[in-house]
Amino acid sequence: MKTIDTDPTLDQIRAGLDAYSNQYDYDISYMRHMLDHHPEALQAFQGVIALANCRQHAPLDVFFVAKLAGFKQSDCGACLQLSIRLALEAGVRREVVEAVVRGKPLPAELEEVTRFVYSLEEYNAETDQLRESLRNKYGEAALIEIALVVTAAHMFPRTKRALGYYESCHLMQFDFE
Repeated sequence: MKTIDTDPTLDQIRAGLDAYSNQYDYDISYMRHMLDHHPEALQAFQGVIALANCRQHAPLDVFFVAKLAGFKQSDCGACLQLSIRLALEAGVRREVVEAVVRGKPLPAELEEVTRFVYSLEEYNAETDQLRESLRNKYGEAALIEIALVVTAAHMFPRTKRALGYYESCHLMQFDFE
């Protein structure tokens, strides 16, 4: 009996990476590096990508505000720009996206999300209060999604920097179109 190999070839994976890079104008050279030198590591890294996109319960604005705040906090310009594009594509209002990136006032419920994300860097008493408030408003599953996206936001720039692709993490002028 002949079996069908459903695993993509390295060329297919490379083509998929290139298509994503072109679609979002995002430098994926660090992923190409993993593919060329350790394809299994790239496969494992796909889990980080899944963390960054795991949203079923968090409201759209809440999820993307957490994601944008996480990438802004991580000082990764290219990843933040990608997240801007993804947020706008998903339907997040431009004013909300721009407010997070530029540090402008947000509606109270979204401001609470950014405060929570920023409080995680230096855990303090407000972190516990904000977590409980978000849990009460959006539920445990949404809080888990917020936690995962914020964690993923830190993993991308650290991976890029560790592999020597820091130049793609520089701060940049952001395109909100």
